[in-house]
Amino acid sequence: MNANTHSRRAATAVTEAVTAVTKPHTSTTDTAPAPIENEPPSWRTAAYAARDKISSLLNEALCDSEEANELSTSWAQRLISTAITVNDTSGDESQSDIADTACNVEAVLQGLLSLSDDPVVPVVRAKLEHVIAITDAIVTFNPQEMAAVSEAAPIATAPTIADIRGWMVLADEKLEQAYDAAERGEYIDGMLDHICHSMLLEPLELIQRDSFTQFDAGRVYDRLFPVLAVIHGAIKIAEGTIIHHTLTEAFRLLDNAQGALDSATSQVRALPVDDDDMQESGGVASPAQPAIYDHFEISEVDCVVSEAIGIMEQRGEAANSNLVYGAILAAEAAQAALRKGMTAKSMDECADASGPLDVAADVLLEGLGKFDDPSLQGAWRLLGTAKERLDNEIARDMNARKAGVK
Repeated sequence: MNANTHSRRAATAVTEAVTAVTKPHTSTTDTAPAPIENEPPSWRTAAYAARDKISSLLNEALCDSEEANELSTSWAQRLISTAITVNDTSGDESQSDIADTACNVEAVLQGLLSLSDDPVVPVVRAKLEHVIAITDAIVTFNPQEMAAVSEAAPIATAPTIADIRGWMVLADEKLEQAYDAAERGEYIDGMLDHICHSMLLEPLELIQRDSFTQFDAGRVYDRLFPVLAVIHGAIKIAEGTIIHHTLTEAFRLLDNAQGALDSATSQVRALPVDDDDMQESGGVASPAQPAIYDHFEISEVDCVVSEAIGIMEQRGEAANSNLVYGAILAAEAAQAALRKGMTAKSMDECADASGPLDVAADVLLEGLGKFDDPSLQGAWRLLGTAKERLDNEIARDMNARKAGVK
């Protein structure tokens, strides 16, 4: 989805919310008792206390939203600000006036929560839903109910697998937008091409499976480590460009998705558990047999990557280059994937290091064009050697499987 479509949807939501604010609310008398003449002071005290609570929650939600969306000027934040303004009235208001204000605040927030292209993080959603519960209590004209709802703590509901899937799909769209906007011929162009059209493909395919299982969740969780590391490097390289914020948003969405796919979360524990037949029927390859895995060779690859990282870290300050920094992050992601595979003695998991190694070598090569340094040239050669040796092992494993080796 392009930015124009997003803006049109957001603008529609804003228009609907503002319309709701400017029109008198007509359903109050249909859903709540009529205002009582000469209402007792306890109602007014409870109503103003409830509105103070709404202001507090909305300001907290705005701060949480800004922290989760660095430098964002999103429609979600604008609508929270609008709700704060609508709620911030004063004077000797009647019950009907206070109830109408509450309904108008709710209208703005319902418009906000309908922004499918700009989802709010769970903690913000919980606070906004708490505000809506308070506005509903205000129009009951019941002081006890208003006080009880106001004092209740908002509960952040766990994201569903559908939420996580939506975050990942939206992140992919943002990465594609950044790729389309990147200057052709610059390294960031090739880097984003690799992220969008290679590294992120498998996690996106897995998260969209109809029969999503705990095994699938674990694989998506693991595959996102190198993706996030390389995007982190891309963000550093893109500082000062028009795509920096878009990449930051994509990183945030994928980071939230990975956190929600941790095996300890309730939504993952609720998924069906795989057995061998389920894995095979789902088309997910079983782990490689230990007999195919060459621990000595993979250990050598790990040592070569460690040496390259050490050189880059040693020369990074002198280079003072975002490209070198990005190369370090990508190489560290490759090493993390490699060591995970070494622990499991699995070539499937070791293979996850190949993509980040390729990115690390390419980023460093671009950096060498701006800071020609013999030590960094050596690190570049080491990264190339590590990738070549790893790819040879991956090819050997694949050939053995095709030949029927178990």
